[in-house]
Amino acid sequence: MALFPSAPQPPPATLDEALQRIAALEAENSVLYQLLDAVPSMILYKGPRSRLRYANTALRTFYGLTDEQMVHVLDAPLDPAEKYVQDDEFVFSSGEKLFSSGELFIRSDGTVELFNTVKSPIYAPDGSIIGTVGVFENATREQDMASQLSANEARFQRLMANIPGMVYQYVQHPDQSAAFLYVSDGSRELYGLEPAAVEADAQALLEAIHSADRPAFQQSLAHSAATLTAWVWEGRSQTAQGTHWVQAQA
Repeated sequence: MALFPSAPQPPPATLDEALQRIAALEAENSVLYQLLDAVPSMILYKGPRSRLRYANTALRTFYGLTDEQMVHVLDAPLDPAEKYVQDDEFVFSSGEKLFSSGELFIRSDGTVELFNTVKSPIYAPDGSIIGTVGVFENATREQDMASQLSANEARFQRLMANIPGMVYQYVQHPDQSAAFLYVSDGSRELYGLEPAAVEADAQALLEAIHSADRPAFQQSLAHSAATLTAWVWEGRSQTAQGTHWVQAQA
């Protein structure tokens, strides 16, 4: 039986023609099954009333279903969670795709994993909707990475908050323009500037340097860039709270 119905054809004239059509259809299905089974995402095809019609290897492996067990599941009247029935019915009746993110699924070994899913309608040649196909992308690794990055960022910010002075990442481009890629909270005390303001406009920090010390500041930066040596500068910053002596190095 075909996975998805094909366009109607006139009845075969002979038994040989019928057998040839069956053989051609089986060959097409074999290729289609191999393509779907090669996809790492889980794929699930359902017919009317949420009846399961097909599940690819990725899905069968996730739930620990053998091919033999799958035969007994196919075409069986399932009793899935009400939400999934409602989702299937929405796609079936509206013809619209349905996207979901952060859905939890339990692997056969009890492991809980996070998936992003999209369900789409399947159309017959006459334009009627005959089923839905769901594609499930495992987002567990991405979620774990995002959580780890968030935790690392939090630790970094706590560390920076306890370091005296201003910690920064500065870059000077070939066209002599410059930018601060990162500025710690110390910019408030030393230069009277919010970190975000310095990151948005490096010129803001230059303007906070005492006017008498700006030439030496710029010369020291140019010398460091030209010789690829460490940058060291000492001078004054001018803020609303007064003048501060600053020693900087990078």
